[in-house]
Amino acid sequence: MEHTTEYDWSYSRTNSKGEAKFRHTTNESVEDVMAYLEEQDIDFEYMEGASMLWIYCKKGAYSYYYTTGRWARQTRGRPPKHYVAKGIKDFLERFILTEDNNKPDFEKMKKDIYDMILKDIKEAGAEGTIQKKINDKYEHLTEWRKDVIRGSFARLKENGSIFCNGDKEGRSKIMRHKMYKENISNETN
Repeated sequence: MEHTTEYDWSYSRTNSKGEAKFRHTTNESVEDVMAYLEEQDIDFEYMEGASMLWIYCKKGAYSYYYTTGRWARQTRGRPPKHYVAKGIKDFLERFILTEDNNKPDFEKMKKDIYDMILKDIKEAGAEGTIQKKINDKYEHLTEWRKDVIRGSFARLKENGSIFCNGDKEGRSKIMRHKMYKENISNETN
């Protein structure tokens, strides 16, 4: 991929105040941008209809429009300000990987998700909870994080942090924290 190294400004429109507005074109395809992000080991989601990507790193989440190089930090609602990078390489080098030049710590993110799920199961008490309730609670998370959540239940069960006693809610097994194991087995005897 040939990265955009200079701004390519062209007239876009005149706004309601009579000011001329210009736009930059990166000339980078979404396939090239995604390949570069994968090569750099950066987590992202592609939003096809919006011609944009959500890019995730230690500093937070960013919206990045690959056709224009416009980007903004993720906020609730509409971002207050957009900025413009020359292209994806310029965006990563100047704005994302600047301070510590480190990639996101995905292992720490996974551990945080395991701890979050384990806390929810523990808080459910002796009655326990089902996987669907926890998945629904975290529906707002990115696909990567949702995938980690889905795989977490089996790992937590394997390492003995949670258990299933065989009872169900609907067709789902009820999961409980390991601290309730002795109480449940005493109740069934």
